[in-house]
Amino acid sequence: MTALFPYFILYDEVHRGLVVNGAGHTNAADIRNGFEYEKVPHVKLKSLANDEPPEMETLYDKPKKDNKRIRVSEPFTVESCKILSQLHRKILLKIPLLPI
Repeated sequence: MTALFPYFILYDEVHRGLVVNGAGHTNAADIRNGFEYEKVPHVKLKSLANDEPPEMETLYDKPKKDNKRIRVSEPFTVESCKILSQLHRKILLKIPLLPI
C-alpha cells in the first residue's frame, strides 16, 4: 500500500537558494512560499503582427518536477493503549513533587 509521488521544486529552492533541511532551520525552504511553476510563451496575434516577443504565462496547474527526488507515502495508524496510559497516571500520581 505504498505509493510514490513526484517531488515538486519549491519557490525558495530556486529564488532564494535554500535547501529542504526540515522544519525549524533558518536556511530551510518553506512550503508556504509555494512551488516553482512552468512558464510558457503566450503567443497573440498582436505580438506576431508587431514582431514583438511573446509574453510568458505561468501555468499554476503544472508545478515543476524534480526527477532526482521522489515522495513516498504509506498508510499510517495512530494507536493508543488505554491500559498503559492508566498505568502512567497511577505512577505519576505517586511521585511526590520536588520543591524548586
